[in-house]
Amino acid sequence: MMIEIITFNLPEGMSRDDLIKNYHETVEKWRGVNDLIRKSYIFDEGQHLGGGVYHWKNVEAADQWHGADWKEFVKNLYGSYPIVRRFDVPLVADNELSKTIEF
Repeated sequence: MMIEIITFNLPEGMSRDDLIKNYHETVEKWRGVNDLIRKSYIFDEGQHLGGGVYHWKNVEAADQWHGADWKEFVKNLYGSYPIVRRFDVPLVADNELSKTIEF
């Protein structure tokens, strides 16, 4: 498993409500991606950043969905390119399932 943490600067004047409206417009798309385990939408009011935390089954899926076209989409929507950071996930302490998962 791998996690991507993606952030992007928000345009001047975009409110939290505006951002959440945009987020709602993409939920169904991401819910239909089989190799995506979970996506958490994030917002940092102080830094005026939006973004997401993506839990992927594999790097290939992340590459497929977060390529050059997607980066241009983000740039056109928010006015800045996303910053993408990727992490390998060797271990998860899952309180919801009450177990430790090792990859």
